[in-house]
Amino acid sequence: PAVNEEIPPLLEGGGKLEVWCVDGSAKTALPKEDLGKFHSGDCYIVLYTYHSGDKREEFYLTYWIGKNSILEDQHTALQITNTIWNSMKGRPILGRIYEGKEPPQFIALFQPMVILKGGISCGYKNSVQEKGLPDETYPGTGVALVRINGTSIHNNKTLQVDA
Repeated sequence: PAVNEEIPPLLEGGGKLEVWCVDGSAKTALPKEDLGKFHSGDCYIVLYTYHSGDKREEFYLTYWIGKNSILEDQHTALQITNTIWNSMKGRPILGRIYEGKEPPQFIALFQPMVILKGGISCGYKNSVQEKGLPDETYPGTGVALVRINGTSIHNNKTLQVDA
């Protein structure tokens, strides 16, 4: 079978990308240098603004749920995403994405897309501490083992794995 290497339509012509990390009842904008870095213990809201073939402004709004995120952050991500969607009068295409189930159009927005262990939200940190589990959050320095999956720009994803 032939592998489809075409760039998904969502990416034609570029666009503006905004990403927020959910922490408790709030969202915090990620700095430009952290776009594409996700933690398994967190949830994120993504708004991508682009122009369609007829030059109309279009919006893709989704929230990403890390596999180790806490229920409170998952609910907050849904609520904030719905609030943004309503404030934009329902114009955005709305989605929900689970870690490990990212569609190629989503992955292609973040090159490179890196999924790190642990989390940065207070809820995740408290949950790990209450359960007596080690906090596996990568501190940003030192060595980490990663696995790279994919064959092209729209399905290339990097995952931190156990050493």
